[in-house]
Amino acid sequence: MSTSSLRRQMKNIVHNYSEAEIKVREATSNDPWGPSSSLMSEIADLTYNVVAFSEIMSMIWKRLNDHGKNWRHVYKVRLRRLGGLEGVAGPVQGLQACPRARLLPS
Repeated sequence: MSTSSLRRQMKNIVHNYSEAEIKVREATSNDPWGPSSSLMSEIADLTYNVVAFSEIMSMIWKRLNDHGKNWRHVYKVRLRRLGGLEGVAGPVQGLQACPRARLLPS
């Protein structure tokens, strides 16, 4: 177990984060790799619960307002939002999503 993973688990306990908040924190972590599709699916399923949806959106908003050394938090939240767009040839992901950003409501 890496030190960043251990530190993240300690913060989850100390801040008393809910299951939904912990999953969003994991999906938008500073780790150099992206979240797994199963984790994203779990988060999507949690959005059908009103309380969990509120917690998820609150954590996403918090992550969007990060800066400095936590730039990956913002990047991953934006990438996940853009990655959900469907293109003609399937899902639009990664750098292909950038030109599609203008289609998002402001």
